[in-house]
Amino acid sequence: MGAVTTAILAIAGLLAGWLAVEIACKPCLDSGRAALDRSLNPDYDPDDELPGGGSQGGDYTEAPGKKDEEEEADDVDQPLKGAASKSETKDV
Repeated sequence: MGAVTTAILAIAGLLAGWLAVEIACKPCLDSGRAALDRSLNPDYDPDDELPGGGSQGGDYTEAPGKKDEEEEADDVDQPLKGAASKSETKDV
C-alpha cells in the first residue's frame, strides 16, 4: 500500500509542477507554439507577410527616428540649450 501512495503523490507532484511551469511561462510558450504551428503549416508562405504587418504593394516609409541629412545639419548648427557660451566666464 505504501508504494501505491508514493506513486500517486509523485504523479500529483509532477502534474502540479507542470501546471506551475505552464502558468508562469504562458506568454513565451504561446508565442513559441504559434511559431511552430505556423512553420509546420504547409499552406503558410513567409513571402506573403512583410515586416511591420504591411501587405505587399504597400507604401513604404522610412524607419521612425531616421533623419534626413538636412535635418542633421540643422541640429549641428544650433547651440545647446542651457549651456554657457564660450565668451562667458565664471569667477571662482
